[in-house]
Amino acid sequence: MPYEEHPIFEPPADRNVTIWRYLSLGKFVSLLATRSLYFARADRLGDPFEGAYSRANRERQAELYADLPAETRRRMFDSITPILREMPKHVVINCWHMNEHESAALWKLYANGNEAVAIRSTYSSLIECFTPDTPSVYVGVVKYIDYGSGGEIMPEGNLFFPFLHKRKSFEHERELRAIVAQWPPAFRFGGTEAIPQGLPVSVNLQTLLAEVRVAPAASDWFADAVRAVMDRFEVPCAVVQSQLDELPDW
Repeated sequence: MPYEEHPIFEPPADRNVTIWRYLSLGKFVSLLATRSLYFARADRLGDPFEGAYSRANRERQAELYADLPAETRRRMFDSITPILREMPKHVVINCWHMNEHESAALWKLYANGNEAVAIRSTYSSLIECFTPDTPSVYVGVVKYIDYGSGGEIMPEGNLFFPFLHKRKSFEHERELRAIVAQWPPAFRFGGTEAIPQGLPVSVNLQTLLAEVRVAPAASDWFADAVRAVMDRFEVPCAVVQSQLDELPDW
């Protein structure tokens, strides 16, 4: 089974929590045509802190590794730093937003005008949708911490920890991440990039998709076009208008 449990990937408290992914029409058509979720390389996500530890980890090295002599600690961290900088090139991520309701902010952030959709699913459907021919996929909730000087220490001891933490500035994203890693042989970083841009990972769309919502203020023709595309690719799923288009009962 391609989804694998991992001790540091924490599931949401409610395994049936609603999750959303906001997509432009082009990306949605690609999802249907390839029947795969696109996992972007970590260093292409737009956050320079992807894969990095907090400053507190660096500041409190002596405390965290008190059993090591100072010179040994220095050599260890001097050798680890180049590896940490290379790791995001070997990790790909597919991001989801956990929320029972649509997010007006994420519509504006990730949708391209009114010609966009949001796909609704659940955590349990996500971990069940990956097909047998895909690489190992790990899924977990992102934790938000203070990366600043004197801030919070990120756990150490596993290469995935820096990809399951983000700065508090991103807390509004309430992110659930699916992650695939392709580490180089013998963990020899610094050679050719393992993943050029990203990685398509095959999924069962009927398992994944609970509903498709079209962007707020989208024209009727756009919803009809989305339905037609889904019919073309034989993906049965309800297509509805965004609930943000609802009017008050005066």
